Amino acid sequence: MLNFIIHVGPPKSGTSAIQKWLFENRELLIDHGFYYPEHSIDKNGVSSGNLFALFESSQDGSLEFSADKLRILEKKAKITKCHTLILSSEFFFQHITLLAKELPTAAFLAYIRFPLEVVESSYNQGIKRHKQVQALGVSAKPLHFQFQELINKMKVAGTNRFRLRPYLKECFYDGDLISDFLYCVGLKPKLFVKDKNLFRVNPSYTLEALEFKRWFNQFELGGISHKLDIYLQGINDGTTSYSLVTPKMFEHHKALFIQRLMEVSKVYNIDNIEDFIEKAKNISQKKYVKQYLSDKEFHNMLERYLERHPEDIKFFIKILLDNRSRENGLFNSHRLKIIKKCAPHHLVFLESLKRTYKNVIFRH
Repeated sequence: MLNFIIHVGPPKSGTSAIQKWLFENRELLIDHGFYYPEHSIDKNGVSSGNLFALFESSQDGSLEFSADKLRILEKKAKITKCHTLILSSEFFFQHITLLAKELPTAAFLAYIRFPLEVVESSYNQGIKRHKQVQALGVSAKPLHFQFQELINKMKVAGTNRFRLRPYLKECFYDGDLISDFLYCVGLKPKLFVKDKNLFRVNPSYTLEALEFKRWFNQFELGGISHKLDIYLQGINDGTTSYSLVTPKMFEHHKALFIQRLMEVSKVYNIDNIEDFIEKAKNISQKKYVKQYLSDKEFHNMLERYLERHPEDIKFFIKILLDNRSRENGLFNSHRLKIIKKCAPHHLVFLESLKRTYKNVIFRH
């Protein structure tokens, strides 16, 4: 009988790093009786994991479970003589109850992370990929929505089918997430060989890159968005380890998290919970910084981008010309003048002249 292990994340708990290692070591896993399906992966090491190994998109854009795809997976696992099928995707988190129904013998694995870290990481991701423009704001209310959602889904799917692990370096098996994951699914952690030069998967933007992208998220970036992301993802100088939450708010939410862990652990099993609670008390905050980027830094970053992609200068001139009349509706609208400084004057003049000419033709 084929065993199923479904890793559901949740989001912002190292799923990309886990999936990258599994993807790059599929043959090694097969040698040990574990089948991990192939999937696409981008140059930053990020993917949706095995989402489309079990689901397919319907005409309205929603996801539907595919029994046919499941049969194909089972056949491939049988051909490779594997006894266990590992599936990983943080998108599975939203479909836990459905997966529990369609795969009644499947076991689930999920990691529990300090909610404030989830919020800050999600915010960074929102700037990177989802056009977020607002500054980060965190209230004093508990941030346990992801944790609580997991509990609610467990109640429906069956709590005995879940293994909950601390997402905290001090609690990982051998101090490493990949080793911890391998240990949890029944593989030898030593299969993962630590590498000091290991590629970091989907790292957060530096503070400077974050604020640079946040400003440009005010505009429709189209195809340039991906190029801009790759450029910003590669920036290592500047502020690389930081928090946008005040120390007082950080300590407040840490206390709430510890309290919630103690409450939940009385009802549900969480691996190494006593150690998790003690280690959580010592979670330290990254350096607190204000969410700010100077105009000088903005200017330098734009120039560096244009040195790499001079072909995009007309796009930035378009932003300048499209938005001169709506400056009051932008935040830091004076940066349009910085774009103008970075652009060759003759190109700005020519593009402006073209628009004037088109308007004259249109009116006549």
